[in-house]
Amino acid sequence: MAQTVYDVLAAGAVGDGLTDDASAIQKAIDRCSAEGGGRVLLPRNHTFLAGPIELKSNVELYLEATTTLKANPDESIYHLSAFGENRGEGMMWIYADGAENITIAGKGTIHGNGIAFMGAELEDSYELKELRTLYSTLYDPRPHVLTLTDVKNLTIRDVTIREGAYWTVHLVGCDEAVIDGIQLLNNLKIRNGDGIDLDHSKNIRISNCHITSGDDCICLKNRRESEQYGSCHDITV
Repeated sequence: MAQTVYDVLAAGAVGDGLTDDASAIQKAIDRCSAEGGGRVLLPRNHTFLAGPIELKSNVELYLEATTTLKANPDESIYHLSAFGENRGEGMMWIYADGAENITIAGKGTIHGNGIAFMGAELEDSYELKELRTLYSTLYDPRPHVLTLTDVKNLTIRDVTIREGAYWTVHLVGCDEAVIDGIQLLNNLKIRNGDGIDLDHSKNIRISNCHITSGDDCICLKNRRESEQYGSCHDITV
C-alpha cells in the first residue's frame, strides 16, 4: 500500500526562505496524523523558514535533497521551554510529546540558524545574550533543534542537522529509537551546542553518524526535570 504524501506546498507553504511557513507545515502534519499517518514532504529546492513545529504520531517528516528547514530568527516566537518549569536553558523549535511512530528522514537539511541567536563573536566563542522576560519570568530564547519527549518508535535517518543555537537532538523519556546516518554539524563557537542528548531514554541505537560540536557530541544523562521516565539503559552507539 502506497504511503500517503502531504506536500507542505499544497498546505500553503511558500518555501522562499523569508516567509514563516510554520503554520502551513503544522497544518500538513496535523492532517497527516489525523488521517492515519504518512509522509509530510518538504520538496526539493526550497528553504522553509519556520517557527515552532509540533510533530505528531504516525508522521514521517521528509526533507528532499536541496531542501532546508530553517529556524525563524525572531526570538519572540519561542515560548515553550525545553525543560518545563526551568525556563533558563532554552526553548523548543521542533518538538513532540507523548507521540509514537515518528520519523525524520531525507537528504535535506534542518538548520538551527544558531548564529542569529548569539551575541558578538569573540575569538573562541559567541557571547550569550541577556535572558529575556516573559510573563515576569526570565528565559533563554535560544531554541533547541529537536526536543522529543515520551516518543515511542522514533527514527532519525540521513538528514543533515546544522548550526543549532543550543542542544540539537534531545530525546527525553523516549523508547525504541534509531538515529542512523545523520550529519550533525554545529558551529564550534556556539556554547551549549550538544549533538545528541539521551535523557531518561531506553532501547536506543545510534550508528553511522558524523557529529561536530563545541560541547558534548553524544551524552547520556538523567535530568531532574524528567525523572519520572526512569534511567537511561540499553543504549548502543
